[in-house]
Amino acid sequence: MHRVSYRAGWQRLAVRLTVLGAVTETGYLAGRHPDTTLQTARVIWEEPQDLLQVLETGGIGAAGCDFRGV
Repeated sequence: MHRVSYRAGWQRLAVRLTVLGAVTETGYLAGRHPDTTLQTARVIWEEPQDLLQVLETGGIGAAGCDFRGV
């Protein structure tokens, strides 16, 4: 079984809705502003240091959270 299967139903639903919202928003922005989206993707691809720094900080913050008491 997957680790996520042990979470409460509302927690799984929250994760699914968050992922769905992120994918939908990305698709919407890519369709509405394709030039800006392409330029942003190119900047991230060529110089990923800023993005990696944000992901590392966010990962440390998420790892430090205790969701069991929620």
